[in-house]
Formats: sequence, C-alpha cells, structure tokens
Amino acid sequence: FRSATSLATVTFEADSSLNNIGSDAFRSATSLTSITIPANVTEIGENAFVYASSLTNVSLYLETIKYLNTANPSLSIPEDGGIMSDFYGSTGGNVTITVL
Repeated sequence: FRSATSLATVTFEADSSLNNIGSDAFRSATSLTSITIPANVTEIGENAFVYASSLTNVSLYLETIKYLNTANPSLSIPEDGGIMSDFYGSTGGNVTITVL
C-alpha cells in the first residue's frame, strides 16, 4: 500500500490471518484516514504509517494493543482508547485510537 495516494480506508476482517504490518507498509498513503487492524496482528513495523498525513482513526482489538505495547513500550497505545500524536510514524496530527 506504499504511496497508495487514493486509498482512504482499510478494514481487515477480524479473523484475517494477517499478523504483521511491515515497515513503511502505508508510507505516503496520504489519503488514508482510517484503518481497522485485525486481532491477529502481533507486529507493526517501524514507520508503517510515515507520511500517512490524513490518518485520524485507528481501530484495534485490546489483545493487539496489549501485545504491541509489550513489544514496543515506548509507543504506549492507550488500552482504553484515546488520542495519540504519533502512530507508527503518522505525521498528520492526532490519531484517535478505538478499541474493538
């Protein structure tokens, strides 16, 4: 999805077999406003959303948040939802975290 400038929304099914979002996966996806990340994801690569300047909403499952926070404690995704100023390199401002 790198440089997919017309991509606005991405929703993976809850039971998706996706378990990793690679580094720079959504780099420069400048129209991406929201993404729903499936429960099986255990890793998000460095700067996966760098220059995704329109990203405002990320939906994740609580178990995914807990795993990601353990793997990368400096990121600290809010387990009860909330606002983050940076989500894996996003550069557009605040990102709302929704817990599924």
